[in-house]
Amino acid sequence: MRILSTIVFILLGFGLSAQKLTDEQIKKLTQKPENLKAEIVTKDNKQFIHLTWGDEPHDDIAELEYLIYATVFSDVLAQQGSIDIRKNSYYHPAPSLFGRNYKFQVEAKYKKEYSYERSPISDTIEIYVPTRKLPALYNLNGSRENNDITLSWKYSDRVDDLAGFRLYDNGEMIVSEKEIPAASRSYTITLKIPGKYKFQMQAISKYGVKTELSQSRTYTLSEE
Repeated sequence: MRILSTIVFILLGFGLSAQKLTDEQIKKLTQKPENLKAEIVTKDNKQFIHLTWGDEPHDDIAELEYLIYATVFSDVLAQQGSIDIRKNSYYHPAPSLFGRNYKFQVEAKYKKEYSYERSPISDTIEIYVPTRKLPALYNLNGSRENNDITLSWKYSDRVDDLAGFRLYDNGEMIVSEKEIPAASRSYTITLKIPGKYKFQMQAISKYGVKTELSQSRTYTLSEE
């Protein structure tokens, strides 16, 4: 008899805890998600975009979930599959080494018995994830005509946050990315002062990420 009473008590308690929300409460939960924010974070040596929205989490409401829309393979926002989000926070992977612009939207979805209540989709938020490591600058070549030295090199066209290139002589920068922009693949410099010149190139992003100095090309200008 005591066991039966305990079971009844548990069932009654469960029924209270699983009590359905009122239409007014559901309407409030399925309002347009506001205050969508994004920041770049690192967890376990991996890079993510941390999304947050709203004022408080609702992870205690089993019928409520959030849908994430993101630009993953193109610039078109598409719903992300196989994601179970019960609170107002999500870590979206951002594994690419090269810089990339991301866009996000959020939608609330409440499950009723035989249907769903869905919120309007949130405003779009954009965040640019900078290049973390630039490709090495390789194949620095040079040609000389009198005192004019033309340096040429190969470099990836996939780095869209590339600022340009820097030219070094004997380890000291002599030309900045302002004079050698991202589209450049050659640069001509005139030797004016007699001496030995050891030229090297370096790529740099708009966010200050730099490559190691390239292999060198050495030239000498003799005194007349």
